[in-house]
Amino acid sequence: MRSYPSPPPLAADPLAIAGTGLALCRHTRRPVVPVVGRVVRALEAFDNAVRLDPKSAYAHEGRARTLHRLGRHKEAAEAIESAIRIDKNYPGARALRREIRRDMG
Repeated sequence: MRSYPSPPPLAADPLAIAGTGLALCRHTRRPVVPVVGRVVRALEAFDNAVRLDPKSAYAHEGRARTLHRLGRHKEAAEAIESAIRIDKNYPGARALRREIRRDMG
């Protein structure tokens, strides 16, 4: 029978893998460092889109969604409010605002 190494011990942060510098997704329990890099690049792209077209509800909503995914809820709330101010009927914006507010506590 094949034996496998035991998982690393738990760290103080329940989503951290002790000694690795990695964090786990709270839903899938898989390491998220590679994903975070892509999300940060997405945020940079949405920041640039907002700079190029400050009246784009799409750019503000995408920025809000990305900030929310990074756990930066206050900034996400500001970005989604900008999207709603620009287009009060933007699809999904109000649902995202509710989700951000729920996660802010």
